[in-house]
Amino acid sequence: MVTCLRCGKADTYRSPVCPHCGTPYVFSDEDIEARLSAVRRGGRRKDDAYAESCHILADLGRPEGVRLYGALLEQMGHVDHAVGLYRAHADADPYAAYRYAIHARHTDAQQSFFRLRFASYFGCEESFEPMAEAFAERSQTERAMYFFRLASDRGSRTASIALARLYIDRAKEDDLGYARYMLGRTSLASLRTPRLYAKVKACAPIEPPLPDDTFRIPALYELANEAERLGERSVYATLCERLLSMGRTDMQATVARLLIAGDGCPQDVTRGLSLLHALSERGDTAAAIRLGDLYQKGSPIPKDYARALTYYQRAAEFGDGRGYERLGDYYRAGVEDRPRIARAIELYEQGAAHGSTDAARKARDLKAQREHYYTRAMNERDSSPKDAYRHFVAAADMGYLPAEVRIGDCYLVGIGVPVDRRRAFLWYKYAAEHKNEEAYYPLAMCYSRGVGTPFNYREALTYLRRAHALGCEPAMEEATRLLEARRKKKERALHACVCELLYQGKAAEAAPLAELSAGLGNGKALYTLGAMYEFGIGVRSDGQTAADLYARAEEAGFTDERAHLKRILLRQANARHPAV
Repeated sequence: MVTCLRCGKADTYRSPVCPHCGTPYVFSDEDIEARLSAVRRGGRRKDDAYAESCHILADLGRPEGVRLYGALLEQMGHVDHAVGLYRAHADADPYAAYRYAIHARHTDAQQSFFRLRFASYFGCEESFEPMAEAFAERSQTERAMYFFRLASDRGSRTASIALARLYIDRAKEDDLGYARYMLGRTSLASLRTPRLYAKVKACAPIEPPLPDDTFRIPALYELANEAERLGERSVYATLCERLLSMGRTDMQATVARLLIAGDGCPQDVTRGLSLLHALSERGDTAAAIRLGDLYQKGSPIPKDYARALTYYQRAAEFGDGRGYERLGDYYRAGVEDRPRIARAIELYEQGAAHGSTDAARKARDLKAQREHYYTRAMNERDSSPKDAYRHFVAAADMGYLPAEVRIGDCYLVGIGVPVDRRRAFLWYKYAAEHKNEEAYYPLAMCYSRGVGTPFNYREALTYLRRAHALGCEPAMEEATRLLEARRKKKERALHACVCELLYQGKAAEAAPLAELSAGLGNGKALYTLGAMYEFGIGVRSDGQTAADLYARAEEAGFTDERAHLKRILLRQANARHPAV
């Protein structure tokens, strides 16, 4: 009888839930221990109290209760109920797995073999001999011999005989001695197996070594893969945990994933994260990526974008293409800021270079999308300038360099936006900084003509030379114009210096500068030097030289019909040098 703690009614135990109030029965540790002691003392006495205690312990998942209650059900002829009980506990209890395998042998051979291996690999002694027989049927002799030996060491006569037969069939060196030894373990072996005994009776018995058990770890891997394929998640988790406990560090990531998700085992996020952190510290990029995913998604742990980015970067630094792909996803989605598609494409391309096919596909898709925006904008410039501008901006935001130049054009001439020369210049400069060769010429023209920025001779000439190197002919024409304007400016500045010196009465100092200025071909400078020779201002008076200089000045395009400049110079000279 069981008393419900909620409603207080006592009744025969039939299920874990009280039939009167629907509340699950609760048993104290003392009650459970008392029932365990009772069934252990019960021996073969199978009264109702014994059966009830076995039932309770089985429902509580106690292996001893499962074993005793299952055996009791089988003795009472409730085989289907017993099979259901064994199946319910087969994922965690090797004995239940063994009993279920025995009952399922004729109805589901695959499941039976699977459960039998699980039971024997986890140490269920009752399963050793059936396991050996199953391996022998499948011609896996070494494994069969191993389990026959385990069963024989536990007193199974039939296992000793079966192992002796396998030694005789193998017929290697000392095998007959091994067979003689195994038959010697069986009393009256000569009477039980006379033909077998006759083959080895003349041999001295030799104790065989325990067969090689190196197959156990590969067998566990094999069984784990089969469990995953069959969808036996609990068994799969148990096998992965067992392999990890055997020092198989390659299962650490798998166990961590199962623990974090609670997949086939109780959820333990703390231990799962600890395993992943340890792997990441050892340079495991898959673990770093997994940690990044967990911190970014925030399930089942709090979101931490900074840590997510750190782990993605760690994976990328170790050369894992998936790390670059995750970084690309991070910037593409704009997790912490606005989406940065250009940066995402760059990272995807790096991921593709490190072998990530997904990163390569994502880079292709984004490139195709931005090229579509650009093509559409080019087609809409005349018919729908505002849409064209919008699509140019979309393409530029995705890192398409030609679109940056087109946006500059939009601001320069007012396509879809008001004219804004300053913004046009800034877009051209932005494109040039991104190594967009198409931006060199318009940027040079902005510097050359002072469009959106102050005139800058050096920058203009730099970008004009770059544009010309790329085959832009107008760039050379503009560069020539700039150089010519620069030369003329210098000529004018030099002539102005000569005039300033003459005004200051420093004719001797002005003379060599006047010669230099005239040598540059400046018409006004030639005329000034001619006047200086005609009147002997700072130089020796020489009428012929003066006449020649006047002629050259006229050829250079300077004329002074009324000699206005000459009179100014003479007046300055007389004022400073009255003796002249």
